[in-house]
Amino acid sequence: LKKEVLAGRTRDERPTDKDVEHWADRMYAGVVPDHLKKDIEIQRLDEFGRQMTTKEAWRKLNHNFHGKKPGARKVEKRKRQYEEEMRIKKMNAAEIAVEQMEKVSKLQEKTGQAYMALSGGA
Repeated sequence: LKKEVLAGRTRDERPTDKDVEHWADRMYAGVVPDHLKKDIEIQRLDEFGRQMTTKEAWRKLNHNFHGKKPGARKVEKRKRQYEEEMRIKKMNAAEIAVEQMEKVSKLQEKTGQAYMALSGGA
């Protein structure tokens, strides 16, 4: 199965709709010639222009249908996720490495040790 991967959000790897066989494909197999079949792909985009997962698209549809809106915390969380994605995209790999090394050196100065434990264990 193909995996659909969307950047920046957890648990985004899902089988795509193309991998799931539709009942109409079995029913009309051989009846409709291949050159008449349409390859339709529906892309659902969020307010920032990113492709939404099936779950996100369903929630948006559901909110609109029932006349509700997502909570203020969820809206703020989505905004923060988008801003973080844009910050990471703008930043190149060297800048990220420098930022991480600065954090490590600050931690080493604070603890007074030349090493730091990477795991939570003792």
